[in-house]
Amino acid sequence: MNSSIHPLKEIPPRFVDSIVFLSLGGFLGATTRYVSTILFPTLFATIFVNTLGSFFIGILFYTGTFTERSNPMLHFLLVIGFLASFTTYSTFALETFLSPRFAMLNILLTYILGFVGVLFGKFISQKLQQGGL
Repeated sequence: MNSSIHPLKEIPPRFVDSIVFLSLGGFLGATTRYVSTILFPTLFATIFVNTLGSFFIGILFYTGTFTERSNPMLHFLLVIGFLASFTTYSTFALETFLSPRFAMLNILLTYILGFVGVLFGKFISQKLQQGGL
């Protein structure tokens, strides 16, 4: 084996940074999600968390976090790390399945409030960019 070539030397320098930011965001998102289930242990806690996540992703998208001029590490920290760990489709699906009496209400509220969250995030980000609010 050639000792002058180490496998880690082939990893792009930004790769390690992205893993660190992704991990930090994931830790914070999962921890926040866990605390929210302790504070609000109901079906509506998941709806609230997913709506809040939709609101924040709306703000991030419309303030330009997803554009070329944005910091990619911020994207790893907030979107891929925090919001992906904070919001949860799997819990939504399971709670819908386990609560047949409220299944349709859960589906409707989750999707409607999710879209409203993104729309409100867009509104807030546009107001902030215009100097209002």
